Amino acid sequence: ALESDRGLVYQLDQQKPFNEGRFVAIQLNFWTKTEVEIAFSTIHHGAKMNAEFEKELVKREQNFNRRFETSFKLGIKDDSGIEQRMAKVALSNMLGGIGYWHGSNRVQVTGASTTVTYGPHELFSAVPSRSFFPRGFLWDEGFHNILIRKFDPELSLEIIVSWLNTMSENGWIPREMILGVEA
Repeated sequence: ALESDRGLVYQLDQQKPFNEGRFVAIQLNFWTKTEVEIAFSTIHHGAKMNAEFEKELVKREQNFNRRFETSFKLGIKDDSGIEQRMAKVALSNMLGGIGYWHGSNRVQVTGASTTVTYGPHELFSAVPSRSFFPRGFLWDEGFHNILIRKFDPELSLEIIVSWLNTMSENGWIPREMILGVEA
């Protein structure tokens, strides 16, 4: 840890190649009212802190609100503030549930007594439930993209293309994609 005017600064040694990954666990215990600021930065990208962070946050929130209103026009419909806030929370939750997976999955082939490996694949998909079903479901994706498409058509198209890229040579797309070690 290094001392700075803002307190202690912890740094990770960057000796390992990026493809080996890193894991950091930090536990902070406080017994009094405490304020903590955690920022991530790299050699190439410094962390925005304090006023600089607040300024960037306000700018991004204004951009989101402007884009939201352009996409859904709830202000024109005279929806109350609480309805607009609820709609923003719903959209944010949907966008926050988009994930990326890669690897192979296991499928049952007609006439085979065991499952076979299918893949490898990559999948970019919204999920029905981050805590219970953190994987893509083709059926749900259509419903997810009714909302996502209105807000970000390019993102919606990337998701749909990702599903189409899982299609087999005979036109079959799995209804559920569990990729990697979970498969």
